[in-house]
Amino acid sequence: MTEHSFLLQQKIGDQFSGVYYVSNVSIKKTKSQSEYTEFTLKDRSGTVFAKFWSVDPSITKGSYVSAAINVDDYQGKPSFIIRNIAINSKEIDESLYVPVAENLEELKSSFESHLKHLSEDGDKNSSPVREILEIVLSPAVKAEFLKVPSSLGVFYGKVGGALENTMNVYQICLTLGKVYGLSEDENLVLRTAALLSLVPSIESYKMNNCAAEITKTGLLLGNRTLGILRTFEAWKTYRDSDSVKKASDKEWFLRILHAMNSAEATDSIPATKEAILLNMAKQLDSRTVEMLDYIGREECFENGFTTYDCLNKRKYYVSSKA
Repeated sequence: MTEHSFLLQQKIGDQFSGVYYVSNVSIKKTKSQSEYTEFTLKDRSGTVFAKFWSVDPSITKGSYVSAAINVDDYQGKPSFIIRNIAINSKEIDESLYVPVAENLEELKSSFESHLKHLSEDGDKNSSPVREILEIVLSPAVKAEFLKVPSSLGVFYGKVGGALENTMNVYQICLTLGKVYGLSEDENLVLRTAALLSLVPSIESYKMNNCAAEITKTGLLLGNRTLGILRTFEAWKTYRDSDSVKKASDKEWFLRILHAMNSAEATDSIPATKEAILLNMAKQLDSRTVEMLDYIGREECFENGFTTYDCLNKRKYYVSSKA
């Protein structure tokens, strides 16, 4: 097998070829109304938009393709232009195509640090936060959580995606807690729920052909229900142990459970401060990263606007240049 040419290692002026995963196909038109195809190609290094000045209906989302590509200069940015493309019929090494969070080791270290500080702060508040974290994030569960994605989209659809998503939301929650004056207890609930809310991604998603796909279990239950089940199981384990300190321990579990549940809610309004802020933090992050990722990969057409983003149904203003 020839050496793989990773997409994001290519620079302006390069010509390369290889086998790549097609995560999206979009048929567009030039100003002269000629049809062309914009492929979203993916490998372990990341994702790029690549234009093919024709249409091949046999190539669909989820295909592996053999492609010969030029990297042209478009206003100082690399523009990937496909010379030839066809369905790949040869055996592939899937490890070359599953994307991985770039700073995965740094994310793991940050996650462990926040867990440690949360446990210590929980002890100071005489709360069962340390026990909740240890029960929900057992060594086996934590090992799985550090690898799974948390999205079908580009930004978090990678190994370590759930962890990256969690760290971004956690940082937003830290800021929101200060801005809106949460008490120590409310902040502790918010931070704990933020770190645990995406643990159900373990059951909800799997990596398949370098894309994050919902499993049958995840499709049936979803993160919201799986999170409830996980937290109730943690409470039963804690209740039956010798760790229970006081009657209010159950209230901590319920408050954390409510915040985690509300973070996934689309049909109701969260009723506690920490639930509201976690819900808002997750919405802000999920919407923002999709848009920023799109802008980062687009090439800035038509008077400073990107081409139309079908996912978010909008164009993005990225330049004042005509």
